[in-house]
Amino acid sequence: MTEDTGVLIKKKYAALRTAVTKYIQQLEKELKKNEPDDGEVEELLEHLSEKFESLKVVDRECETLYKPAEIDKELEVAEQYRDKIITWRFRAKKHLRKSNKLNSNCESGTATEMAKLTETVNIKLPKINIPKFYGEINQWLSFWNSFKTAIHDNSSLNSIDNFTYLKGLLCSTALATVEGFAITAENYAKAVEILKDRFGRKDAIINSHMQKLLSVTPLKRSNDVKGLRQFFDMCQTQIRSLESLGVAFESFSALLCPLILNCLPYDLVLEFNKATHGSEYKLDKLLKFFNKEISVRERAESSFSAHISPHQNKISPERSSLPKNLYRDSNRVKFDTRKHSLNKNPSTIPTAANFIATSGKGNEPCVFCGQLSHCTPRCPWARGKSLSERKNILLKKGICFRCLKVSRHLSRDCKEN
Repeated sequence: MTEDTGVLIKKKYAALRTAVTKYIQQLEKELKKNEPDDGEVEELLEHLSEKFESLKVVDRECETLYKPAEIDKELEVAEQYRDKIITWRFRAKKHLRKSNKLNSNCESGTATEMAKLTETVNIKLPKINIPKFYGEINQWLSFWNSFKTAIHDNSSLNSIDNFTYLKGLLCSTALATVEGFAITAENYAKAVEILKDRFGRKDAIINSHMQKLLSVTPLKRSNDVKGLRQFFDMCQTQIRSLESLGVAFESFSALLCPLILNCLPYDLVLEFNKATHGSEYKLDKLLKFFNKEISVRERAESSFSAHISPHQNKISPERSSLPKNLYRDSNRVKFDTRKHSLNKNPSTIPTAANFIATSGKGNEPCVFCGQLSHCTPRCPWARGKSLSERKNILLKKGICFRCLKVSRHLSRDCKEN
């Protein structure tokens, strides 16, 4: 170090000591007043703190410039300055805490009050249950948004706490993705990035929702109101999710219209085509029509349930499409031929002609689809099935292959020609 540099450092050191002494005297004078100005005290405290930091740096530089005989004296003077600065900084902060009942930093004090207010509000709120994540891509956004709000952005939790909660909410393939990470603050950020890259990619989420729509199970019966409602809600959920990801409604409308129609029962498709008068298919019109049809059926089912007994209300949807005299014996596989032989009255023997006649009057529903608008032999839904499929349906319901009646005889014993 050159001689000029040493002289410059010593001059700087002397100037800092002079400034520190000046600020201490002003601070002492202000605090001795009956009503000290808090703004003035804060300003002097800020200046004093800044000079104190600079003084510590220059103090270390000066230690190499002292002669051996001067070191002890200079170090003692430096220590006296340090003690004096610490004392008056403490007195200034004590005054501000007493005067304002806040921390010396106004911003920090506001944050503390807001944290207390938030904590008070949270006590009144119900407990939030975050669903576990099993690795299904279409569930990632819902899981992450819940986790981020409740835990990730919670200022009262550190990264280690967050990682502990995160691992506790992951299952199956999602847990296996971050299983090898130790619970540390650094690994938490890495684990979140890996999970986002694995399950949070926009293209993968869009593909997942589309696959969900493409893999739906077709509905067989239009009187299965619960099944229709579940199917509609599932379609609406996937469509809303695609729209929230920025996928234009028009881009998948042309694809989903024929797909949904292909999954609906024949009579609903027929009614929709009647309503559109053969015009171009529109997804929004189809969903509106579908929702209206379900609502009508739900209201009708609710009204009908109010007029039937509790026992009848427990009948399964498949059997509810049959009248009482049909489903009573529909589960019987073995037939009592002795009881049948006691019935000698030819007029009681069921025939296909009788069945068609009664069906035409609207008294008997179709045994295949349960509709009253047509008789069993003319069922449009059954025509699309193979012979073996139709036989299996009749066999499960205990219906004779010849007379199409639920009766206590096999088809080979049927009296119908």
